Amino acid sequence: MLLASPADMLLAFGHLEVDELTRPHAYARDGEDMTPEEEADARAEILNSALERASGEAASYLAARYPVFARPALPDGAGLPSALVSAVCDIARYRLTGAGTVETDPIVERYKWAICWLKDIAAGKASLLITLPEGEEEEPAGSGDVSISPGTRDWASNGTSGDDE
Repeated sequence: MLLASPADMLLAFGHLEVDELTRPHAYARDGEDMTPEEEADARAEILNSALERASGEAASYLAARYPVFARPALPDGAGLPSALVSAVCDIARYRLTGAGTVETDPIVERYKWAICWLKDIAAGKASLLITLPEGEEEEPAGSGDVSISPGTRDWASNGTSGDDE
């Protein structure tokens, strides 16, 4: 499930930056140039892959409070808040840095902000302000916590002393 689209990336960062971020370094063949069609396909694959990874990363935080994000696709009519789309774009932009693209301070700061915001949502300190599909409720923060309780078996009464022999 994509929580941001290639069009969202273009709106957020512009054509020049998206072109720089999706330059297909790894796709170039030895000594051969790519055709314009091959390059366009490679750029689309690179961008979609980054958006898929960023969407998955965001959904992993959101699913703790909003079970709808644990599904492979959002229900029809589920609108996404612009802040979430922006955060996913910032994560994708960060994930696209490397190889020939330099990771700058603003890219790193926006990534850190996005992750911090998603953690706040998961912890119940922030909210997405979305309308959930009918019949679904927001999970209270911490409702998915795991609880471990000790057993009641008395290990000394079964003939073992606990000492290794």
